Amino acid sequence: MSEQVTVTKRGRGRPRLDEARTEQVSSTRPPRVPVSGNRDILTVTGKDPDYVYRWVIDSDERGQRILKFLGAWYEFVRSDDGNHVVGQDAVYKSENVGSIIRVPAGSGKYQYLMRIRKEYYDADQKSKQDEIRDREKAITRTDSDNGQYGKIELSRD
Repeated sequence: MSEQVTVTKRGRGRPRLDEARTEQVSSTRPPRVPVSGNRDILTVTGKDPDYVYRWVIDSDERGQRILKFLGAWYEFVRSDDGNHVVGQDAVYKSENVGSIIRVPAGSGKYQYLMRIRKEYYDADQKSKQDEIRDREKAITRTDSDNGQYGKIELSRD
């Protein structure tokens, strides 16, 4: 019960036109991105749906902007918090287990990946929308008792 193996000897150079060509190389290589093409370096995959994520750049060396976000109950995303994958392959990767995920932002600054629970984010957004609605109401008020006149309409196109 011996199996017979046929070995086809190939010559140097390109395969002949009548030979079957296989695309084994393309299945093992990542998709090609031209040098002048856009690179997706900030997209995060593996996010927890119970959180809203954002990149935060420190405004100065004292970390005032980061402190502002921490005070609003944002938290740093750590590399061991889940299966977070950031952007496409890059030379710089923050790979330390348990480290805060960050990427260079230029000029010696870094962007830190932070997140907040979705219910807190939604409450913040509702508060901002209520404030906008109150301002629009004050602008469009046409109360003749207050000495105002005319009619103002906002179009929502």
